[in-house]
Amino acid sequence: MKNRTAKITIQSEGGYIHVYGPYLEMKDIYPQLKSKKFRYDGNKKSWFIGENKMSVGDVEELIAGLQSGNTKTIEKEKQDNDSELREIADECKGTRFLQVYMQRGELVVVGLPVNYLSRDAIAEGGFRRENGKYIFTRPVKKLAKIILGYEAQLERNYRDIKKYENQTIGVFPYDARFLIEGDILTIGTGDKEMRDYIKAAFPMARWNISRWEVPISEVNDMDKSVEIIKNGCDILGAKALQKKIDDGRMTSKNGIYSARYNTAWGGLDMYDYPVGKIVKNPFESTPELLKIVSVKKMEKYEDDDYFFKVDYAPLTSEELQRVEIENKERLNRSKAQNIIDEAIKTIILANNKPNNLEPKGDMWITDSAKRLSVYGGGTWFHINGDTIYYIVNNGGDGDSWERNNVETGGAGAIGYVLKSEDIAKTLEYALPIAGFRKNTRLIK
Repeated sequence: MKNRTAKITIQSEGGYIHVYGPYLEMKDIYPQLKSKKFRYDGNKKSWFIGENKMSVGDVEELIAGLQSGNTKTIEKEKQDNDSELREIADECKGTRFLQVYMQRGELVVVGLPVNYLSRDAIAEGGFRRENGKYIFTRPVKKLAKIILGYEAQLERNYRDIKKYENQTIGVFPYDARFLIEGDILTIGTGDKEMRDYIKAAFPMARWNISRWEVPISEVNDMDKSVEIIKNGCDILGAKALQKKIDDGRMTSKNGIYSARYNTAWGGLDMYDYPVGKIVKNPFESTPELLKIVSVKKMEKYEDDDYFFKVDYAPLTSEELQRVEIENKERLNRSKAQNIIDEAIKTIILANNKPNNLEPKGDMWITDSAKRLSVYGGGTWFHINGDTIYYIVNNGGDGDSWERNNVETGGAGAIGYVLKSEDIAKTLEYALPIAGFRKNTRLIK
């Protein structure tokens, strides 16, 4: 049995009454249906209720009332929804990786993964997915917190990856080089045998013509991923070295280790082996570290290629002590950076970005961020007593300058402010250890 109310169809099926209708006709009605204990059938794309709870006539009367007599109530709820959605959009304004904006009375979120919402939010409804976007017709519980939480995760991923940008791990051809292009991490490698290690480190990585690519959002633990790749470089490199030893290209005598190389072997060059450089023992034996003590060009091979010999010696006690100190400093820097990353996460989640923000107090910035500032990039802090300002420069080509609330002398930056004595003291301890320098002048 079918009954029609405008473009909405009411149908009795198997002990249930189903309400069907086009999205535009239903979007203002289904919140009211839900409040009346109707449930949604995803397969039939309908809202239904048991005939033991309502009759077809009752449902017809309800729908007619919602479409005519109660339009003021519906309109008020629509206005309330629109107001709350706009508040969420404003609260999430300035996100770097996610796009959050209002469009025709609906909140659009671009970049939030599928099924990232909680079960409660999914059960609550009020949204749909179209072309990779979440489109919300009414607020979902803790939606702003969900968006900002994922944004903070992406920001943390980006900072973890940034530590390795432009770095090369391993020795060609068993190596990996990391670059960031937009929201994509690219990994270049010199040998196809690295594939298994790349995939183990980044399961979502895909090969694209001449390199591997993985979305930053899919990088969960950059340090761990780098360790996996480094291990692969070591294993494959050791196999190649052993083959060279078996071929008589490497020898050891009177504590001096000698290796014979050819520039035709994977782009090797004697100038890549500077005297005095401390390197990992390429002979897969003790001691773990060696120092290059001499490099000598030998006979010609063919064309412009030639052989050359590198001599390695064990480190002195003073050199070993210096290496130990450097390793300890590196570890301390890493720990300090983790403390700073947690503070940044807290600051971003607080999401306090006043208009026309004027940071006060000492500026803390790294040398690399200072160089990037010339091109509208880099991040830094200002600390004024118990008040922390976290500044994200946003003045590069292609950046959304309208999001900026801090003047820099360039296109501007996005500034966050947080009042916390504990975090301010923690940052003042960690920043210099992590390589930040105190600079009282703003970047101009």
